Amino acid sequence: MDDFVNTLFRLGKLGSLVLVGSVLAGCADDVPLLGERHSIRSVELITAQPNQVAGISLTAAVANGEWTHQNGAPSHHIQHPAFSAAPNLVWSTDIGSGDSRDTRITSGPVFAAGMIFTMDGESHVSALTPNGNIVWTIDVTPAGERGRDGAGGGVSFSDGILYAGTGFGEILAINPSDGGIIWRRTFEAPFHSAPTVVGGLLVAVSRADAAYGIDTDDGSLEWVQRGFSAPYGGYNGGASPAVANGQIVLPFTSGDVMVVRANNGQPKWREALDRAHPSSALGYFGDISGDPVIDGNRVYVSNISGETLQLNLSTGAKNWSIATGAVDPVWSVGGSIFLVSGRAQLMRVNASNGQLIWSQQLLRFENPEKRKGVIRHYGPVLAGGLMWVASRDGALRGFSLESGEVVVNANVPDGAAAAPIVVGGIMYILSLKGDLHAFQ
Repeated sequence: MDDFVNTLFRLGKLGSLVLVGSVLAGCADDVPLLGERHSIRSVELITAQPNQVAGISLTAAVANGEWTHQNGAPSHHIQHPAFSAAPNLVWSTDIGSGDSRDTRITSGPVFAAGMIFTMDGESHVSALTPNGNIVWTIDVTPAGERGRDGAGGGVSFSDGILYAGTGFGEILAINPSDGGIIWRRTFEAPFHSAPTVVGGLLVAVSRADAAYGIDTDDGSLEWVQRGFSAPYGGYNGGASPAVANGQIVLPFTSGDVMVVRANNGQPKWREALDRAHPSSALGYFGDISGDPVIDGNRVYVSNISGETLQLNLSTGAKNWSIATGAVDPVWSVGGSIFLVSGRAQLMRVNASNGQLIWSQQLLRFENPEKRKGVIRHYGPVLAGGLMWVASRDGALRGFSLESGEVVVNANVPDGAAAAPIVVGGIMYILSLKGDLHAFQ
């Protein structure tokens, strides 16, 4: 039953209604997906292995100057931002609406051009200085709509321009200095994740499982690729495409992952992830929830129903899979990957073979005895030699990479609504109330 509650919580009101209707109907057939299916039987006991303490090699921590996309870059992979092992809250600023019955923050802030950019739960985009002063705020809600009805989307930054995808199915290019809209384009379905932008090309995936390649100069459409639309509601937030080495990894709600060439959008290969919980509510969803991460010639991708894959970027060949999903992108570093599973476990996995090194159980419920009040955890994010996880219960924890033990405990007022970002030695976290908190 807890899987069902967990799923409803992640989907939000609309997705929950779709799920309940589908389950009660009891007659919807799964749409078959193309691609090779991979058994999870051999790795189902991954969490039964004893924890190990294992060293790890890290590059020196660097005070990075920007964080332009999910996990910091278009590839969703950066190295090692500098950060304090004893952080204190230094300021908080109200950036608009947070999470409520009708609204939801679905992506974190970005930092570029010396400013922080956020999107709240009612389609307001704001720019702030590094000390928390608001420079401008714009409402990107289309005429005749209500901001609360278009929750979802996010912002990204490239080549001096801020870009936003919205729950109203729009992509916008925004002047970062004053919030002026350079261009906007409307599509057939909502965007529940931020676009990815590199080299004059913006790539975004809609909830209708359509991926668009868009010219950043004027918003003109370069190409379209379509996945196989899922028969059930999708994850409220979704995953953003990853881009590196002239290749784009497209995540779809159907559980498909497609790699296309950045210059023309032509497919190279396609892979379908398993539904690893066929007997639970999570089994109804193949949605790619953990944003694809490109590290060299390896791609990591996770779905909400319980599978994480390492794939060869060039060929699509599967290197390994584990029966553990993730709702945020993994963090790849030092020959390991770190992830927060759908069952609230922070895990370190050997990147060469998918074997578990250690697992740290996080609190799953506000009331564990009655299994009520699901606690969502965001991250992990590497900074200052520790792996950080921010949680809806107000906890900010730093974990040892070697052992998985908690090293630092701090408090996020009102609880976290998205994963942290770290720039210039400062960590920024959006709260459930709609405040941006800075820790240093």
